[in-house]
Amino acid sequence: MNPATTPRFFVAVPIPASHQVALATWAREMKKKWPFAKWVHQADYHLTLQFLGFATSEQRVGIKESLSRLMQETAPFQLAMKGIGTFGRPDQPRILWIGVTGELERLHQLQSQVVERLSPLGFLPEDRPYRPHITVARKYRQSRFPYDQLADIPLSPEIERPWTVERVVLYQTHMGKIPMYEAVDNYPIGDKKEETL
Repeated sequence: MNPATTPRFFVAVPIPASHQVALATWAREMKKKWPFAKWVHQADYHLTLQFLGFATSEQRVGIKESLSRLMQETAPFQLAMKGIGTFGRPDQPRILWIGVTGELERLHQLQSQVVERLSPLGFLPEDRPYRPHITVARKYRQSRFPYDQLADIPLSPEIERPWTVERVVLYQTHMGKIPMYEAVDNYPIGDKKEETL
């Protein structure tokens, strides 16, 4: 199986369209200041809950059943974007991200429940703590990234406006395409049944 063409999946909380637009506007300004190799397309902004990798058709059926049941047991909750950070070396980060605030205990609970429900299907949890974030850029191309300036960079009120998490999405990755992530299954939170996109 060719790794470049093998379908890969992940479960995530989508970012509302209005917030995507606001974050993309901010990112265009930051792109003038920070030479990252790749800036994420606005349609690809998301909050990962669990990376799954390859999934067979049988596993896909199990994912649908497990997440449908879980979402029916879950109530909507609120999040907001706040703060900027990086992963990797401070002077040459590999990831630039926006943090989240709001009902974080509910978010962490949802993430752990997703992992728990999908584990019997063969999708194992990562061996590192869950750190919720929205990736906006990858691979800083110079050295001496101004890490100490991050606290002074403002986000717009439109970006920081709270939103209600009302669904979880199963995404498929299409390497080399823009946007790169396709929403293939949509699981509304509450008593509704899942909708296939």
